[in-house]
Amino acid sequence: MRGCSHCLAHESRLGCIAIVQKKMKLSPTVQDAAAVAPLSTAPAPRFQNFVFIDVLRAFAAILVVVYHTIEHSAWKEFPAYGFWQVFQIGWIGVDLFLVISGFVIAYSAINELEKSKDGFRRRFFIRRLARIAPLYFLTLAVFIFLVNPEMLSVPLQSALWHIGSHSLFIHNLHPQTFGSINGANWSVGLEMQFYVFMICVMPWLYRRSPYLVLALIPLAIAWRFGSTLLAPYGVSSVHVQHVWTAQLPGTLDEFAVGIFLAMLVKSRHPWARRLLSPGWPAFLGWAAATTLMIWLALAIFIPHSSYWDHAHMVTYWRSLLGLAFGCLLASAITFPAARLAVFRPLRYLGEISY
Repeated sequence: MRGCSHCLAHESRLGCIAIVQKKMKLSPTVQDAAAVAPLSTAPAPRFQNFVFIDVLRAFAAILVVVYHTIEHSAWKEFPAYGFWQVFQIGWIGVDLFLVISGFVIAYSAINELEKSKDGFRRRFFIRRLARIAPLYFLTLAVFIFLVNPEMLSVPLQSALWHIGSHSLFIHNLHPQTFGSINGANWSVGLEMQFYVFMICVMPWLYRRSPYLVLALIPLAIAWRFGSTLLAPYGVSSVHVQHVWTAQLPGTLDEFAVGIFLAMLVKSRHPWARRLLSPGWPAFLGWAAATTLMIWLALAIFIPHSSYWDHAHMVTYWRSLLGLAFGCLLASAITFPAARLAVFRPLRYLGEISY
């Protein structure tokens, strides 16, 4: 024991292990275990908590709620000028949600994979299901029994068609079930399908270049272009057009922007860390890019605000909007004053939103 104490005082831990192995003539199996021991005590990768993203999520939720209030109540007196004009197109809050979701889910998946690849799919899906399912099924029950009780009086086959598709998170795939119980919940089906997509591709993707994920952008554009052929303006209703374009392949560009940022944050490239580490220079740069991109998106949208009767808008514009919201998300990631108490109510609203 006296010799080992002297070794620990003057040699490295690995040197001590080597000396003890030599003196005790350990078997190869024991030697291998001793050699691996230092690796098992290595600290796990640090998980960063980007608290200002919750503020963005809260803003997206407010956009969607106010927009639906304006539309469903025919609120003619609501201001349609300046900053307030954004609520007239508050449905873009869903697009912001998708970009945020791409980042949060990819970042969480990479952290899970860095902990252990074994059982990743099961762990990841259980966590996401626990986050989404309880409130989702509660709202379904509330709508069926209190808001939309006529669902209980329809023929059994029809009731099973609607309730079953919602229970399996596939209600967004068909025009008849798309939001038939609770209109706002169509996006929850899309989210669950995105989780399954990430479970399938992330173990392969996370060791590769972040730029590879950007290939999803032309895929989404191609899908939306195809939707303008399958559900053309003047032949199909806006509802059917929306159903087709809002399928997972048609929204992968916005998810991809978030995934790309998450992979950059997790990368070891110094330039990526400089661009996406909290600090005023990085934040001001991303804020300027956000301003420019959102201005460009709105400048294109306003002359074509009818949207669905412009095939080029349906095909391309959402990709531009996704890139603009990607800049906004990068601004939230780099904002150095995110923990100020003034933002606490919005952070809480963002935490309970999905």
